[in-house]
Amino acid sequence: MQNASYRPSDSEIAQLMSILQMPGYAILQKIMVGQVDQFQVDLLNVDPCDKEYDSKVRTHHLLALSGGMFYQRVTDTVATYVREFSDKRDQKQVLPDMTEETFG
Repeated sequence: MQNASYRPSDSEIAQLMSILQMPGYAILQKIMVGQVDQFQVDLLNVDPCDKEYDSKVRTHHLLALSGGMFYQRVTDTVATYVREFSDKRDQKQVLPDMTEETFG
């Protein structure tokens, strides 16, 4: 848990931004969403006649929920880093007024 508060540097965020622009990223995203969806399919396919139906439903529900939450959290975090980096990069630098102390 030592990396729970990890925050990438600006150069690392710039690298993330370049990955997001690569054509293969859209494919990776489709694969990840497909796997999250598969957790839900697995939940729906639990046999109601199974002796351990309740236990299996709880297990598959937990997996489906966790998988979706993990994917959403990662994509939201990356989007936040990219938005903050872009906002910081696009801010105009206002130089301090050197005469303020003199003429204040």
